Amino acid sequence: MNLLISILLAVTLQVDSVMLEAYHREDMSVWKEYIDNLSTFHTALADRQNFQLSTLLYEYGYCGYIVAEAKKEGKEALLPEAKRCVENFKSEIINHKSQLPLGHYEMYMSAVYVYELRLHTSIHPVKAMNLAKEATKLAPNDPLVLSYYGTCLFYAPKPFGSKEEALRWFMKAEKLFRAPKWKHCWVRAANLQYIQQCNEKLGKTPVRNHAAQCLLVPNGTMPAKGWPAVVLFHDHGARYEKGWRKVIGAHPEPYYNGMAIGDSLAAHGYVVYCIDAPYWGSRRSQLTQRQYSDSLGGAGMWYAQVLTEDKASVQYVQSLPFVNAQRVAVVGFSYGAYRAWNVAAEDPQVACCIASHWMTTLAQNRYNDSWLSMCRKDQPPFAQIAATIAPRPFLLQYGTQDKLFPVSAVDSCVHYIDSIYQMSNVQSQISNPAFLPEKHSCGHVFTYRHLQNWFVWLKKHL
Repeated sequence: MNLLISILLAVTLQVDSVMLEAYHREDMSVWKEYIDNLSTFHTALADRQNFQLSTLLYEYGYCGYIVAEAKKEGKEALLPEAKRCVENFKSEIINHKSQLPLGHYEMYMSAVYVYELRLHTSIHPVKAMNLAKEATKLAPNDPLVLSYYGTCLFYAPKPFGSKEEALRWFMKAEKLFRAPKWKHCWVRAANLQYIQQCNEKLGKTPVRNHAAQCLLVPNGTMPAKGWPAVVLFHDHGARYEKGWRKVIGAHPEPYYNGMAIGDSLAAHGYVVYCIDAPYWGSRRSQLTQRQYSDSLGGAGMWYAQVLTEDKASVQYVQSLPFVNAQRVAVVGFSYGAYRAWNVAAEDPQVACCIASHWMTTLAQNRYNDSWLSMCRKDQPPFAQIAATIAPRPFLLQYGTQDKLFPVSAVDSCVHYIDSIYQMSNVQSQISNPAFLPEKHSCGHVFTYRHLQNWFVWLKKHL
């Protein structure tokens, strides 16, 4: 039995990280499997308090998920399972009341009342709020308790709750979650997402629509001054049904060679933020590009809106309490690259820029309907804009077989940008040039080598 317990405890060292990964993937089948397996060993591990407490935390999360799913239209068949899960969770809380840390009994019972309220098996909304508040008095330094109370305030109707008050409690919890012991806790990741959602509801994000933006936060311990961050801009692609989902998630566009570059950046320790540009993804319009441009006031107005939101994205990311505001980069491929160097040129607070496969001369560029989303009024030469990024680090990638941007046109732009950087280096007494033109033997695609060189550049300059 002792050997069994030793093996099981060794396995549980990996449970938190697995559960966190399952949370990020929204794979609740993994949660259910762990809860069932751990419940089997409760008798053998009855004297292992921490093991039992972890299981309760998983049950709390899974109950919330299954209740929410069961309440969705067309998923009524899940209601019996949801009710069973809540009843089992309630029994576990009551049976282990004496073992629970201060505030946890009140927190979990409050959650039970909320779940029962949603399932119409009891009505205790005020009691749920009072218990949640009581838990914060009993455990004012427990991030699980504070984050839970924030969740109650987030969902409670007025006058019982508000997004402003919820945000304050999530922020308090966020500071406590910075301790290394919480680095793999799924509640910590959920708390950061709630901060994002509060900001959306309060109009503090560049776009208020939840579906139009995505924020990724790295796993692991946050650096003392916050994580470095990347504002990632999606491409044009003549594909409008997706925006940020072109570069984040399970189904990137083909020209990214199967790589979800946003997820890769987050895995390398960067906070990643990406929004749907106007006309893409959740902001799709039934108008043609020309009609859409005209609806905004004609040539130049579409990109003016894009640029305003892109600059606001940088400012928003810099405002996040878990981001190092001095270490924010802008990156993108194709139209995303165009957006990146334009923002970096206009915002001196951008620390670093990476632009892949969008640079050319005005003479080479062909005016068409797609160009409406990129044109400025009185468009100056592209290289002239990009050169104003100097002396900050700027990686410009382009392809020798890129038919959209002939290499001869890009080379002439590179020559001009490099000359400005050289002058800037002399004036700033910088010995290592911060402008790197990187020529790839490929067409208009984003390859594994592109991404690996992004990581090298970011590690060196951000």
